[in-house]
Amino acid sequence: MNAAKNEFFDQWSAYAEILARNYMHHDDIFGAVAAYLAARFEHKPFAVLDLGSGNAFHLARALAGRAVSRYVGYDLSEIALAEARENLAGLGCAVRLQRADLRAGLRCEAEKFDLIVASFALHHLLSADKRAFFQQAAERLNDGGMVLVIDTFRASGESRELYLDRYCDWLGSRCQTLDAAALAGLIDHIRTCDFPENAEDLARMAGNAGLNGAMKIHQVRWHESWGFERSGV
Repeated sequence: MNAAKNEFFDQWSAYAEILARNYMHHDDIFGAVAAYLAARFEHKPFAVLDLGSGNAFHLARALAGRAVSRYVGYDLSEIALAEARENLAGLGCAVRLQRADLRAGLRCEAEKFDLIVASFALHHLLSADKRAFFQQAAERLNDGGMVLVIDTFRASGESRELYLDRYCDWLGSRCQTLDAAALAGLIDHIRTCDFPENAEDLARMAGNAGLNGAMKIHQVRWHESWGFERSGV
């Protein structure tokens, strides 16, 4: 974990403003996710592992009304985790929150889950680590379970350098209420720590780990939501 990444997540207030003002379209994204989860699980109980949970505000709303039997969340920010405990209280299930990154979270878990969520977290990993993530996630899924990836994606044929220029220009024009220091920190974090894949490559990684039936749930600009399922044996 490099210093730039740690520093960004320690300054939770800047990211909280991005969420509150829907600068990265979280409201739209999780509205679509909520509809998808409602159709998929209906009223069947399911266990959730949330990797890079943040304050879990949006996912908690997406899970509202579902029969969540157990929620486990991992994140790097103590401030976000403290808020997550409050935001998840309405689910009415056992909640366990721990401070760790997503790979450590997968290594720590011995139980299996029906839904593993990686929201705006997987792009911090290099390609080899993403492949390892899917292998580990597949091992932590019950048959018929799924990995839900919500993240930034490069367009097909778009280099990382071109993506960074386009995305940072777009986000800089969106985040008009952030002060100059916070915006500079955000842009520095993205340029230093973000390594998004294109959707085709990520689906191939998931498929090679035994996660098939890739389903695109939603897209707005570079933000895409995908489900990768572990079929019953």
